[in-house]
Amino acid sequence: GTVRSTIILAFHEPLDYLPTASWLNQFTDRALSDKLKLSGDISGILGSTLSARAVTRGVRRVMAIHQVLRIDGELQREYEPSSEADALVVASAQKGS
Repeated sequence: GTVRSTIILAFHEPLDYLPTASWLNQFTDRALSDKLKLSGDISGILGSTLSARAVTRGVRRVMAIHQVLRIDGELQREYEPSSEADALVVASAQKGS
């Protein structure tokens, strides 16, 4: 799958560090790949490196979870990890929530 849109639900830093809508649009139509990272396909934000890293990491995490939950092209409603690695991805995502 690819990213349809990216929004920030909560931001607890000064608004000067808030990524702009045009910056967030870099993720639209992107798939999970090695290039979906800062200094890869994603440009940084001058003075807001931590915000840019956090958003990029969040998008990658959601894309990874989406890949794990899709089986045979279908999104599974109830998920049972098929391997220890899958369980770690889901546990990591839940911990980051």
